[in-house]
Amino acid sequence: MNTPLLKSIIPRIAAGVLGLGVFALLWFGIAGRLTWWQGWAFLVTFITYVTILVWRLSRLNPELLRERNQPASKAEPWDRVVMGIY
Repeated sequence: MNTPLLKSIIPRIAAGVLGLGVFALLWFGIAGRLTWWQGWAFLVTFITYVTILVWRLSRLNPELLRERNQPASKAEPWDRVVMGIY
């Protein structure tokens, strides 16, 4: 695999896993239990959908995927802060 490409993918994967972990903590924290099967079903469905979406987009239109991963140049300052946190 191309080393520069790998260097650009690793931080995105790490950020995605961290974001998913925070989302799961909040999701199950609000429910108050880990035995909530509907929460697990949603989480698995969400992960599957996003994985397929990113994989297909990387194959069909990698330029669009790169563009979607960049902050908008004309975004409001408060929006850049929110997206930076996200």
